[in-house]
Amino acid sequence: MNKMNKKMQTVASKRHIPIRRCCSCGVRREKSELLRFVWSEGGVQRDYRQILPGRGVFCCDDLSCLRVFEGKKRKWKQLFHRKK
Repeated sequence: MNKMNKKMQTVASKRHIPIRRCCSCGVRREKSELLRFVWSEGGVQRDYRQILPGRGVFCCDDLSCLRVFEGKKRKWKQLFHRKK
């Protein structure tokens, strides 16, 4: 293996993996393992591809976490940092 291939392999193995926290249970997981929600058009919208603009919050793909998230409607202003 030449030096260039070895260097490229080292760079690929040290790739950054974004970590996010579930807004319901507080567990930290890789971003790809969590569901993303954004505030859009007066309500919460699921961001399936995780590309929608705006402040997003993350939640575990677990029924109990999703129920807690939905029950936090009064705290959505804090979660999404939106102005009334």
